[in-house]
Amino acid sequence: MQPGGQKRDHKYLILLIFGVVFSLLSFLNHYNFRTYSFDLGINNQALYHYSHLMWSKNTVMYPAFDNILSDHFSLTPIYFSPLYWLFGSYTLLIIQIIFALIGSVGVAKFANTFSNKHTSIHMLVFLMSWGLFSALAYDYHDNTIASCVIPWFLYFVRKEKYFKSIFAVLFICTTKENMALWMAFVSLGISLSFSVNKVQRLIGLFSFVLSLGYFVLIMKVVIPLLTTHGLEYKHFHFSVLGTSFSEAIINILQNPLFYVKSLFVNHLETQSLNSVKQTTWLYFLLSGGWLLVFRPNYLIMLIPIFGQKFFNDDFLKWGPTFHYSVEFAPILACGSAEVLSSLRYSSLRRLIKRILIVGCLYSFTSNIVHPFWFNSSRINVFSLSHYKSDLIRSDVMFAISKISPNASVCAEQRFIPHIAFRDSIYSFPNDHVSPQFYLLSPNDNDDYPLSKTQIQDRIKNLLNKNYKITYKTSSIILLERR
Repeated sequence: MQPGGQKRDHKYLILLIFGVVFSLLSFLNHYNFRTYSFDLGINNQALYHYSHLMWSKNTVMYPAFDNILSDHFSLTPIYFSPLYWLFGSYTLLIIQIIFALIGSVGVAKFANTFSNKHTSIHMLVFLMSWGLFSALAYDYHDNTIASCVIPWFLYFVRKEKYFKSIFAVLFICTTKENMALWMAFVSLGISLSFSVNKVQRLIGLFSFVLSLGYFVLIMKVVIPLLTTHGLEYKHFHFSVLGTSFSEAIINILQNPLFYVKSLFVNHLETQSLNSVKQTTWLYFLLSGGWLLVFRPNYLIMLIPIFGQKFFNDDFLKWGPTFHYSVEFAPILACGSAEVLSSLRYSSLRRLIKRILIVGCLYSFTSNIVHPFWFNSSRINVFSLSHYKSDLIRSDVMFAISKISPNASVCAEQRFIPHIAFRDSIYSFPNDHVSPQFYLLSPNDNDDYPLSKTQIQDRIKNLLNKNYKITYKTSSIILLERR
């Protein structure tokens, strides 16, 4: 007990424990070649270009994109590029972990504006979030950075810190183009809250206008200017909604019940996907989603996240894994904190806290033991398989050492984040290029994007052309152009 009979808060211990766990999760995935072209490889090459004061003509995505900003308009690699000189290929992973921990502090500070009691439980709701943990297990993503700043924005609004609030808004908007749309709804949710005063409501309204204006500007002007041949935005994959944002709005207004239903049920024809959305909703409710019914302004904040997730043509986005659920983490943590603070009876508050922690623990455990779509070795830090690689690492690193720094390389996705610091790096397979080197794993058991047999056939074809074997083991083969 601390002086005065208050319970000791364990914020620093929590930060230390999760700092270690997140590091084991993220760094070991990278060390063991479980990070990939999309998206760590892409962003690592952008870091390289920006750190050398060059415009990023990103070759990892060639020929689909030749300018990384025409894919997703994200300025965060620019912000962090100087750190490339210190941390190399681990730079963005380190930053992502730091932001996750800082985000939990923001949750605690926001929760503390409603109560003077310890707020460690709300940090745990955030840090144990299945959405956050899955995102950290799968490469680096800009929406993770944005999600970790949301609690600070909510805190700044609560404290009526106008300029800090606007700075947070601008930072979040520039992390990724769709984060600006989310920021608009977060701001709208603040404006419609019953627990804010006039000043806080005005900050919310101004943030709403600023975020929405930024989103429209980027989508309608900037990205089309940067895209090859002036093509439209390439990430609108919502056939159930229509072919454009405007058509989507019209369709939703004309048939709202159908689209509400589509949030919960499989809208594709593949029957094996029937339970995917339900699993995500279960995790959402267990992690405090049911509490948001008592503060519906937090549900308003999640409208674009629900839409981009459950209306998507890509069923991988429906599930709780990868980085497609990280935006739930700050809203669930902050929303549940506000609801709990509004309860009059301490006994009821304690009971709901226990229910919340048990629900978070269940969804967290279930997600790492039985993850959707990828092997549990990537996410289960409590399993020995997480600490092992299916490749002989020393062989791979030796092969990489034989590639000159300025050479053009086409490599399998799992190798690209380690060798992306060059002007020409391509994701295998790519039939549009003839690089100086190919870096491949002939016995790779990962069937994406090619099976083991397909990779071996490709290697034979390259050897029949103008490539020779420079180095080969059971784990790796390095081909060099003759």
